[in-house]
Amino acid sequence: MNLNTIENVIPLVDFILNNIDFYTGYNLKYGYFDAAKLDEHKLFTLYDHDGDYITSWDLNDESDRADLMTRNFIWYDIVPYHKYISKLEIEHDNI
Repeated sequence: MNLNTIENVIPLVDFILNNIDFYTGYNLKYGYFDAAKLDEHKLFTLYDHDGDYITSWDLNDESDRADLMTRNFIWYDIVPYHKYISKLEIEHDNI
């Protein structure tokens, strides 16, 4: 079974996209990410908590798919992102 085919990569991408509001992730190569997007060209992009680009993979490209499938994603159970931002603002006001 070839794990690098688009049919096998899409479930991983779907999982990240469907859980990103409730979990933040840590990618062992690129660090923390808090947002992800799959565009109409099948470019899968990760962003940090400031909305800055971290990295992306072109799912049309076999080597990019293989690279994505070899990445280890560690998930952290946190509050949704908009609540996290509000919490930071409250903490900042109390300093």
